[in-house]
Amino acid sequence: MHGLLSHVYSAAHAHTQANPLLQVRVLIADVSDVRAVVSSISQTEATVYTIVSDEVGETDAFNNIRIELGLDPFSITPLTTNNTALPQSSSTPSFKYIPIVADSLRECKTVVLGGTFDHLHHGHLILLSTAAWLAKESSFAALAKKAYFEQMESLETRLCAVGSFLKVFKPCVHYRVEGILDDFGPTHNEAEMDAIVASGDTEAGCVAVNALRAENGLPLLDMCVIGVIVNSAAAATVAPGVGGSNNFADKISSSYLREWIAKQKGKAV
Repeated sequence: MHGLLSHVYSAAHAHTQANPLLQVRVLIADVSDVRAVVSSISQTEATVYTIVSDEVGETDAFNNIRIELGLDPFSITPLTTNNTALPQSSSTPSFKYIPIVADSLRECKTVVLGGTFDHLHHGHLILLSTAAWLAKESSFAALAKKAYFEQMESLETRLCAVGSFLKVFKPCVHYRVEGILDDFGPTHNEAEMDAIVASGDTEAGCVAVNALRAENGLPLLDMCVIGVIVNSAAAATVAPGVGGSNNFADKISSSYLREWIAKQKGKAV
């Protein structure tokens, strides 16, 4: 599942360079609350909707929901895991893979992850989706309370965005989404946690969490470290030799999105 999510979101990122805030959501049949999403999208928000499916017949269900609700049907391009029928783009999707131990991808009762999740981007969505997919009963997402600056979303906005996405992606899981005041949140004193999911650039944080849990006599968390989407715009500004497989200066980030927003506002003045 992680491989599919990474492939689709990195491809989507390559096709949204002109507007990196364009929302792309990958939903899983029989797992996600597809009906809620399909019924909430207006005809004017997009002209073509691409659906990932291994069976073309499944795509009919989306338009059946639309017709049932008296809404115009989508124009659908069916995609399969073997045939990515995305339109050609001048950008080449790139994903920085991190080798994952198979045992770390086992389904867990409780999964934890953290981040600021400012302006949810495709990298965030892979991280959140992977954590939700692994969680059997509960998943905990922590949002750090960093100092607010001009383009950063409020904590309330970020809490709502993360919670809303998780509840649609895998509604059968119980989620705790809350702000934290340090790098550890409740991981330092709550024993009932099984695994932690993080991207490669924050792996050191997972190690620090387990070190603190060991110090406090708590069970260590299984670590699931995933790759990141390479942002071609950011990669162009990285010094030669810096953006290698062990460096993440060229990854898509909220900082890049805030910079993009600031530039767009400057153009509008």
